[in-house]
Amino acid sequence: MAIDFRSELRRPFTLSLAALAIVLFVWLLIVTVVHARQRRAYEAQLAMQMQGQIALQNEFNQQRSALGSISELQEKVALIEAQRRRGSELVAQAVAQVASLKEDQAAAETRAAEARKAAEQEARRLADLEAQAQKLEPLRQAVSEAEQTAATRMQGLSDLDRMIEAARQQEGKLRGDLEGLSRKIETKTTNLAKIDQSQQQLHAAAESAQKEFSEAKAASDQANTSKRETENALNELRGRSEQITNAITQDSQQLEQVRRDLTAAQADLSRSQNQRDKFAAERTELEASVSAQLARQNELTAALKSSQQELQTQRDALSVMRQETERSRSEHDRITTERAQAQEVVNKLRADQERYVSELNALKKQQAEVQAQLATTTENIAARNKDIADLEGRLGSTRKELADTQSKLAETRQQLSGQPAPDGTPPEAPPSSR
Repeated sequence: MAIDFRSELRRPFTLSLAALAIVLFVWLLIVTVVHARQRRAYEAQLAMQMQGQIALQNEFNQQRSALGSISELQEKVALIEAQRRRGSELVAQAVAQVASLKEDQAAAETRAAEARKAAEQEARRLADLEAQAQKLEPLRQAVSEAEQTAATRMQGLSDLDRMIEAARQQEGKLRGDLEGLSRKIETKTTNLAKIDQSQQQLHAAAESAQKEFSEAKAASDQANTSKRETENALNELRGRSEQITNAITQDSQQLEQVRRDLTAAQADLSRSQNQRDKFAAERTELEASVSAQLARQNELTAALKSSQQELQTQRDALSVMRQETERSRSEHDRITTERAQAQEVVNKLRADQERYVSELNALKKQQAEVQAQLATTTENIAARNKDIADLEGRLGSTRKELADTQSKLAETRQQLSGQPAPDGTPPEAPPSSR
């Protein structure tokens, strides 16, 4: 049978159902709008919470990085503490070094004062030695004059030695000539003795010849020849005897001349010997005088050398004292410089220590502030996490209510549309009101 919708719509139950459906639809629209607004508000609040959570997460990350910076700051603080301790040790070492340098400076000043006093004493001794050297200057001049006089006398002695040597050479020559003449005289005497012996033999021969001549007168005829020969021989012997006699005479004259020359040479030799003795005496006296002068000169030279050596020793000692003074001054300057440098290092270390202490205090203050901010941020994050959990619970309940409302609205729409149930059965007619 066909359903007349107009008649059905005129019925009161249908009208009440339509009115109820309209009311429910309006309520559903209102609820949907309200839920949509609440949902948008919740979504906006959730987005804000998410943004806040993200901001808190970023802030938490920043705080974590700040905590990392804090660890770095703590490491830096530890490093600064180590540097401060090291600076304190360096300050102590510098103070000890300054004290040692002060002691070295005092010792150097003491050594410098001692060296200065010793230098003054050596300068006074040097002045005394220079005065003594000036006093020894006349002695030096006297020594030089004595040396010149000794040189002159030595020249005279050398001339005298040359003269004596010439006299000795002449004496030797005369002695040689005398020995030659003596040998000649001896030779001629020997020859003369031989001639005398020959003459005696000739005389003996002549006597024997004359005897034989007297004996041989009887035989004169036979002996004329031998007589003439004997006479010739005798004449020859006489000629030879005359020659030998002449030679002996000449040799005697030469011997006499040689004896006179020898006498003159001996006289000259005696005069030369006397002159030599005189020269020897003068030479002895001169040598004694020269020896005395040389001894005096040696004494003066020894005294001068001793004075010069003492002066040189004093000069060397003064030079050593001056070098020691210069070294002491340089050591004093070096110690002063090192002391100033050490003082600068100490001041710098103190400044670094004060700067490290101020930086450490600032870092500690910054660490306290960061820790306070971290605690505050942690509390804020906990509170916001709690709010987010509450919002998520409320959002879940709202979603559940919205799902229930949507299911109810679907059921209402299904009822209003008159559609069959999902199992194919027609919807039940609402009970009529009588």
